[in-house]
Amino acid sequence: LHRGLGQLLNELGQQAKALNSFRAGLRVSPEDANLYFSLGASLQDQGRLQGAQRAYEMATSLAPSFTVAYNNLGNVLRTTGDLEGAIGVLGVVVS
Repeated sequence: LHRGLGQLLNELGQQAKALNSFRAGLRVSPEDANLYFSLGASLQDQGRLQGAQRAYEMATSLAPSFTVAYNNLGNVLRTTGDLEGAIGVLGVVVS
């Protein structure tokens, strides 16, 4: 519920409300990797890369086979200049 609402709010350009929805969902379901992924994507879209990195790291720790989260995490690391980190994360995806 919170994830879907957050995604719709993002599409409407209401990023602050979307983030609130994702965070509310995580208070109810703190082990939901998909909510962390959606939070990370929203933060990444806003250029809030440190927060996006933390959210993607949580998503991958909760769901080690979540390849899209690894891909996004690698892209965030690359964008922030952590090329070695990006290579390490993206290596998980291709192995």
